[in-house]
Amino acid sequence: MRILFLALDVDLSGKTGDSSHVRELANSLSGIGNTLALVGYLPEDLKGGVPALEENDGISIHVPKRRQGMSILRFCSRLIRNFRPDVIYERRFSAKIGATLGAIHKLPLVIEINGLVDEELETIGKTKQAKKVSGRTRRTLRKRFFSRAEKIVAVTKGIKTGLNERYGIPLEKMVVVHNGANTELFKPMDKDLCRRELNLKKDGKYLLFVGNLIPWQGVDDIIKAIPSVLEAIPDSELLIVGDGPQRDELEKLAENLGLTEVIRFTGFVPYDRVPLYIGASEVCLAPKKVLGSGYSPLKLYEYMACGRPVIASRVEGFQVLEDGAGLLFEPDNVEELATKSVELLSDQELMDSMGQRGRKIVEEEYSWKVVAERVTNVLQGVVK
Repeated sequence: MRILFLALDVDLSGKTGDSSHVRELANSLSGIGNTLALVGYLPEDLKGGVPALEENDGISIHVPKRRQGMSILRFCSRLIRNFRPDVIYERRFSAKIGATLGAIHKLPLVIEINGLVDEELETIGKTKQAKKVSGRTRRTLRKRFFSRAEKIVAVTKGIKTGLNERYGIPLEKMVVVHNGANTELFKPMDKDLCRRELNLKKDGKYLLFVGNLIPWQGVDDIIKAIPSVLEAIPDSELLIVGDGPQRDELEKLAENLGLTEVIRFTGFVPYDRVPLYIGASEVCLAPKKVLGSGYSPLKLYEYMACGRPVIASRVEGFQVLEDGAGLLFEPDNVEELATKSVELLSDQELMDSMGQRGRKIVEEEYSWKVVAERVTNVLQGVVK
């Protein structure tokens, strides 16, 4: 199948989860036999391409010179005439380009939704701005674009429910396809080898967080839990891998609690080196705040793919851990987070069994290959 994949707001070379998602999904769609024309964004200094994508013969990368709506529309129209896709797949909450192209060129459209924008803005304290920017007009337009899609792929059940309640999209028009993990890159690795590579203590007990440092990640709860963990396990340390707008605030919190010697902020780490940090750690953490739309976090599946147990907050999307891959705690409950951390760090056999179970679950249900197969089934269902 020939797919026009629109990721117009995504930096194809970027460091964030949405960039990783697009690269992994595109490679996996191609890997199972599809041919893709991928349209996205690249910074000026990287116009030469993205090796992680260009190594794949089934993908051609296309970057509009101008990012204004009409310019992109003309660019994509020319691409459609040359590429002749069977279907348009747009990863964007406001899928106006895909909807317009589908109507003009008589092509089926499938939209992928990864979050509810208004809810995310509320979570980071921008409620008033969200109301001002979105408004009734924007909601009406979004509803119109959604109505033009043959199918909508939601990455969580909560997003599916939210789209139904906020925009009136029929439930039968939507399908849930969770995110995934690259099980070839993220795999169990020898802990000692990983620690030597990263210059970490051989005998320390390492807790790990990987992700963008933003409020709903709950990293502040991890830092607050560390003093209690240290009381029980004095040689424990915390690795915080990633960067983001909350980093200065989190570093200040660690300093105020006297934890600078046991908490390491690595900053941004290249995607292909993240498995080393997971492999070097005993336990991985995902203390998310509550979001009504739920989560389908890449990092959760990557933790599990590396064979490491996970401690996560009891929110929508993390129920998979109840199948023996980790432990859940109540959101914002710092004391329970500390207790669960001590419980796991004190039981090597339990950590090993949970890590093995997590790897098996990801291989069977949450690899990018599995995700690509599910998305392909959706696309095949709308192609006339």
